Amino acid sequence: MLNLETVNGISKLKIKNSRHKYGRFLKISAVSVIVFALAASLSLLNSHNVQADCSPATNNGTDTLTFSTPSSVTTTQNYYLWTRILVPTSTDTVQASVDGGTCYSIGGSSSVVANTWTWVNYANGQTGTPVQVSLTPGSHTLKYYGTAANTGIDKVLLLTSNNCGTPVGDGSNCEPVAPTISVTANPTTVTQGSTVTLSASVSDTSTISSVTFYDGTTKLGSSSSSSSPYTYSWQTSTSTAVGSHSITAQVADAANGTTASSPVTVKVSAPVATQPTPPNAPTGVTAKAASATSVNVSWTAATAPSGTVTSGYYVIRNGVNITPSGVTDTSYTDKSVVASTSYTYTVETFDSAGAVSVPSASAVVNTPAAVSKVLPTKPTITSATAVSSSQISLAWTTSTDPIGVAGYYVYLNGTKNTSTTATSYGITGLSPSTTYSIYVQAFDSAGNVSTASPKVSVKTKAATATSVTLSGLVTNAKTGTPIANVLVTTGRFATSSGTESTHTNSNGQYVLTNISPKATHTYRFSAVGYKSVTIQLKLSAGNQVRNVKLSQTRSK
Repeated sequence: MLNLETVNGISKLKIKNSRHKYGRFLKISAVSVIVFALAASLSLLNSHNVQADCSPATNNGTDTLTFSTPSSVTTTQNYYLWTRILVPTSTDTVQASVDGGTCYSIGGSSSVVANTWTWVNYANGQTGTPVQVSLTPGSHTLKYYGTAANTGIDKVLLLTSNNCGTPVGDGSNCEPVAPTISVTANPTTVTQGSTVTLSASVSDTSTISSVTFYDGTTKLGSSSSSSSPYTYSWQTSTSTAVGSHSITAQVADAANGTTASSPVTVKVSAPVATQPTPPNAPTGVTAKAASATSVNVSWTAATAPSGTVTSGYYVIRNGVNITPSGVTDTSYTDKSVVASTSYTYTVETFDSAGAVSVPSASAVVNTPAAVSKVLPTKPTITSATAVSSSQISLAWTTSTDPIGVAGYYVYLNGTKNTSTTATSYGITGLSPSTTYSIYVQAFDSAGNVSTASPKVSVKTKAATATSVTLSGLVTNAKTGTPIANVLVTTGRFATSSGTESTHTNSNGQYVLTNISPKATHTYRFSAVGYKSVTIQLKLSAGNQVRNVKLSQTRSK
């Protein structure tokens, strides 16, 4: 079995041997970062290792492999080919053909020890003629021919240079090391029109193809130096932007692609003679939290010196410019804040000449805590009982809420009756024998109110009288004239706190109060010159009226 893998820019073919009735065959699969790409050719640059015929007289097995060039390689690349082989005798060879083209042979030298895995990069015993191949991007077919039953190939290295020496073991000693690159600038503070010398120190085990310098993403140019340090003269101009420039260098080599340095900062300013007078800083800067995630910043317009125009303002939050393009209004809404956080704002003026004012006085604001938009869960009334003719007792389930339930609203016939933090409540002041519709809603501290609980209907009890008032008119049975000063009495148990006796007034009227209802009581009406009258009454609730007529006694 033959596998292709790539480590740090080296392509390796690993081959595990399998046997069939015709001898040894090889299977190859592409793995790892470097994979061979689409449609191309493999050609041999050294004529010493080329043979016209890839069908040896003694053919003990063939095998084919389709592979692709690395996806990152877009142009033709030359490689030195190292192969680790195993032969039964030092004169045995292995032949290979790519895409049905010409063959090349490896091995066949007395320096190759029989039955020992040996790295070789030459052909037909010619140690001074290393095998080089030119590989273009694309898909290829590789075919092997073995001339001896025990011939084997288990590893192949494709190297971009021939200065490694001889591979050892698995060949990792020949793997290229990623380059290191650092950049310096001299000077680091200049005015427009000045020259800055850029220098890149590079350490690389592969052949360096270029060292290029960048201002941000803009290419400045490539160094013409042939060795480290690689230098480049950056000539700034009056069109070079005033401010900080991030300078980097990139080294390109055949094995690693490009490697970038860390940036160095070069500050470019306008010439001293043309430095504009900065505009005035804004005044009256305020910062107010509009919500947990929004702050409104406002200020008073600033003025610029004569000959310039105030172009806009920079809003600075906690020392960082959050409006790099500037704003032209005298207010700004910062929507990138978070809840429960303190922020300090300043504002700077910039003018048409590119000058920037000093920062304004600062304004500090604290954003409020985040407001929950989640409603409490809906409560459910578990009991609703009429305990009297004027009161209904309720109980309901506990609601939940992310920030906690603050309480409950109790609604009676669609109108809010009360709010409570408990999960039970007694509604009072109701009318007897009346049906009421009741529901409950939970609310939280953010003002979120749950949906209403299912409504329940409860009818209060009928009224129960606790006392009776008896009143009436006492008149002459013959003439109908009201009789004054008639004594009206009742039994001692007829009332607990009211009157047991009374007299009619000048209009013949009487009143007895707080008489116990339902029980039968005796009432006696008596007056001088009249026959007494006794009656028994069982009074119901409420006020009762009983008129009585007395007959006069006869004179002797």
